[in-house]
Amino acid sequence: QHQPQAIQAVWQGSQGEFVELLPGSGVLREEMAYESQMMRHCLGQFANRRQLTGGYGEHYAEGCEQGRMRIFSYRTGQGQPRITINAWLQPDGRLRIDQIKGKQNRPPIDRYRADVIAFLNQLNTSEDTPDDALGMRLLRTTGTTPGWHAVETLRSEAEHLQIWQRQPRLLAHRADQRCQHQLFQSIVTVHSGG
Repeated sequence: QHQPQAIQAVWQGSQGEFVELLPGSGVLREEMAYESQMMRHCLGQFANRRQLTGGYGEHYAEGCEQGRMRIFSYRTGQGQPRITINAWLQPDGRLRIDQIKGKQNRPPIDRYRADVIAFLNQLNTSEDTPDDALGMRLLRTTGTTPGWHAVETLRSEAEHLQIWQRQPRLLAHRADQRCQHQLFQSIVTVHSGG
């Protein structure tokens, strides 16, 4: 059952809002179980469902309760969970995005993609791009335009090189074959010392 006191709105999007699950609420684990039940993933799957302990849920609950992890939920309509994001707090204070899950651990549906990008850009995140973000065709870039971007919006050779190095299959989503050829040429030049 949803526990309204366990969440706090942190960012309003165009189709919903991101809330953060609050570790000090006293009902964090109940809200995690609700999130897990609605989303059909393991965030709040506890081995002991009455005491809400053990299992996969314990890992996430302990991380959050100890201040090492933050959990965000994108909710629409009557507070219906649509996306779950968890992030680990790094020693430098930035967040390392760990997972971005839609229902049943699938990538979030595309209609929420712009809100996910905008929300991630509101957070102080590390340069790491998790596999879940790559599965959504998102990349955390550095350099002249640091931040989270949809792969198809990246234009510079440096950004394309980041894609090529991290996830070359994402370049298949690019319709601009000339750009891919230029990227390949720049990689050949870099590796040949020219």
